Amino acid sequence: MSIADSPHGLLLRHLEVWAVRKQRSVNVELLDQLLELRSAYDDLEASYWPPGSVEHLLLERWPSKGSVQAPDPAELTDSLDAFFRFLRSTGRMSPRSADPKELTREARRAAPRMPEVSADKATWSPTKVLMDFGRGIGLDLDDVPDVETLEQRLTAITAAWNALPEHERVRRMPHPGDDVGDEVNGRESAMRRYGVDDPLVALLLTFRHELPTGELPPEEVVGPQFANAPFGRAMRELAAWVGEGKQVTGTGVLRPALARQAYEDLGLEAWTRSRVEREYPDESMPGVAAMGLDAWIDREVARPWSRAADCPALHRLWRGAAGCGLITIGTTSARAQDAPDDPASVVARGVRSCVAAMNVVAENPARSAPVVFALMSSYVRGRELVSWDEILQFWQGWHRSEQDQADYGDNPWFQHHDGTWVSSSIGELADTGLFVESVDGVKLTQAGDVFVAAWLRYMQG
Repeated sequence: MSIADSPHGLLLRHLEVWAVRKQRSVNVELLDQLLELRSAYDDLEASYWPPGSVEHLLLERWPSKGSVQAPDPAELTDSLDAFFRFLRSTGRMSPRSADPKELTREARRAAPRMPEVSADKATWSPTKVLMDFGRGIGLDLDDVPDVETLEQRLTAITAAWNALPEHERVRRMPHPGDDVGDEVNGRESAMRRYGVDDPLVALLLTFRHELPTGELPPEEVVGPQFANAPFGRAMRELAAWVGEGKQVTGTGVLRPALARQAYEDLGLEAWTRSRVEREYPDESMPGVAAMGLDAWIDREVARPWSRAADCPALHRLWRGAAGCGLITIGTTSARAQDAPDDPASVVARGVRSCVAAMNVVAENPARSAPVVFALMSSYVRGRELVSWDEILQFWQGWHRSEQDQADYGDNPWFQHHDGTWVSSSIGELADTGLFVESVDGVKLTQAGDVFVAAWLRYMQG
């Protein structure tokens, strides 16, 4: 909006004439912004400046409601000093105002602090968050030539904002009462916003307005994807190995000697090795270079375990096979069950087994978050690819506060560590047939589509 269209335009034009005569430097556009903030949010007249009002304007009102970019401190102070002197010398200043010299001292104290205070997003109003978002996509509101352009840009910004996934809107614009500052990460913010104590539930709630509708892929197509996936084949092999019966402990898992035999007979070391290789893709982790990558991986793969439930490669298969009915577990033994091969039964088994596998992953909320984000993002976008970079950025914002991210910055080691964590987390379900991986990212399969729809119903209770 130009000065000519401003409610304070006449006053500021008189100020310009006075400033030329007095050889004073003033930025009338900046003053117009300041006066508009006071008028709109504090209902204060341009002529009334009580003690403390300058500091309030510069350190509270501007950071909350003003432009994203803080003004130059020297230019701001000079402009306000000229304005106060203009009001007093022309008889326009309210008699209830503070002395112009004291008001200028307030400006000199506050102006240098404005950039730091204004950069604290915890103080921003929703409108200012949108302004910053618009600026980031090339739609700046600070340089609009007229009201029509302003409305056009606001419409475009709002449309782009509404197109963001809800978890991203939550991250950028915390809900009032979230008490979200630099020390709070996306996980804590979402849990507070939705009033839940389960981070997985909070993450799912961020997608609730984006869930697709329509027909799911047919069972004839989806069934083979579940059945032919390495996870599906390995469960059938486990069920065949269990056969007529294998002894279990009181907690319903294979006895240790039998568990070690199953691990060897079923060749589960291959899955363990793949998992470790994702966790240690190179020698950048501390200690790996000294031992050598191959030796390190061999050592990690060979780490002993005493209970079947402590062996991820076996535990996930056991839970999956039990969850889908390929085996039944009694008080002292487990046995294999017949598995109907009609399409509906195959799909039902595939879904139930993957739900069980997901539950294993969800035992570690930090491990499950990147997986759930990737699956849900692809699901709500119609099985589109979700890039590794997007998953990584989500994970960093979900796991770390803004202050932590600022402290880590672009530290290559932390970036590498986070990328490895994301890759290894996704790897927990990479053999299920729910998605395909590429160098670009993760994309749901048709089986994944069916699984996510069923899993959401399962999570709802």
